[in-house]
Amino acid sequence: MVHVLVTGGSGSGTSTLAEVLAHRLSAVWIEADDYYWKPSDPPFQYKYEASERAERLLQALGNTQRAVVAGSVMGWGDAIETAFDRIIFLYTDTAPRMTRLRARTISLRSSEAGFP
Repeated sequence: MVHVLVTGGSGSGTSTLAEVLAHRLSAVWIEADDYYWKPSDPPFQYKYEASERAERLLQALGNTQRAVVAGSVMGWGDAIETAFDRIIFLYTDTAPRMTRLRARTISLRSSEAGFP
């Protein structure tokens, strides 16, 4: 069983690296945000309780032999924080991170408004 966490600041490239790594390892790619935020329109309005998000993520990890998780799961409880065989921390300078975050925000706003 191989469970890897790719973590770092928003915009540091955790999702990009986790997706590529999951593909190379023939693993499931999991976004921590999908377990943190409840579905809503607009998105990112309501959080799952800490115990519920931890339970949901642990179940997802338990359902696969190989998984790569992108995002921050610190503070979700000991069971989550010790569920990984490897942890990769990405550090990216502030300027590129801010550029990526601005682009992401614009993209999200455009898709919310119905633009492709």
